[in-house]
Amino acid sequence: MTPSESNPPSPASSASGGDALEWGSDAEHLEQVEARLAHRNRLLRTLLSIHRLLLMQTDAQAILRRTCAILVEEGCYRMAWIGVADWTSGIVRPVASEGLTGAYLDGIRIRIDDSPEGRGPTGVAIREGRLVVNLDSERNEAFAPWRGRAAPLGFRSSCAIPLRMRSEIVGAINVYAAEPLPFEPDELELLEELAGSVGFAMQAREDEAERVRAKEALRLAHEELERLLEERQRSVPAETELAERASIAEAKLLSMIRDELWAPLRSIVDTAERLRDALSTPQEGEPQASQLLETARGLERRLDDLLARPRVGARAGLKLPEDP
Repeated sequence: MTPSESNPPSPASSASGGDALEWGSDAEHLEQVEARLAHRNRLLRTLLSIHRLLLMQTDAQAILRRTCAILVEEGCYRMAWIGVADWTSGIVRPVASEGLTGAYLDGIRIRIDDSPEGRGPTGVAIREGRLVVNLDSERNEAFAPWRGRAAPLGFRSSCAIPLRMRSEIVGAINVYAAEPLPFEPDELELLEELAGSVGFAMQAREDEAERVRAKEALRLAHEELERLLEERQRSVPAETELAERASIAEAKLLSMIRDELWAPLRSIVDTAERLRDALSTPQEGEPQASQLLETARGLERRLDDLLARPRVGARAGLKLPEDP
């Protein structure tokens, strides 16, 4: 029988082959669906663990360290680190990390300006306030300054998510994967939600710390005020005693002035009046007698004013002894 006369495949055999191909396609699709579901469940568990951490942990640095650990342990990222932006110097400073860090972060230079060291995922995420994905470290030219560090550790892709406290960007959360193109849209959405939760928790801790500091400052101010009032109260008796002693000394001085000056001055005034009345003409000295009388009366008025002015103790609100 010639080849052209060979029997064609039976319909049964053709149907069987088609079913096999269809079954293989369905199995592959099912495997992909299961992988995506497992991936999403892993991300949800990661987010849940971090939320639980934020509810229980009060120390800010511990929150950052444990967040990186959860991203590596439960999120299955190769490495995670958190950097804080110094807007004055333009440098991003690593403050927490976990995973296969190796020497990757040792002396690393990442900036937040538009320099080559600021055009990588972390710098752009902080500068522009948006999530940035590095799909392939070996092909992404913006990642060139750190490629030599990443290759030995197997970092083929990465993602940087801005970290906000209130409306200000303070840093970024960074995760690294061993494969290129690993980040699905739902994964990026959950990473952004995670960064938002961490930033909110950090702000809440800072607000609480500020409240504690303000409360402590108020307590210290209250204690200082009480101390000053106590010192003032202790000094009042001494001031009162000093005022009483000054008043008594003043009363004695005025009494002496009155005793030693008042009587002689009164005698001078009386003598001047009689002398003026006895001298009737300028030739006899009447103007001189009148001037003497006026001078004596002026001294008398000044002495009256001196004896009548408020005393030291009276000005201090004290009840003074009567003049002797």
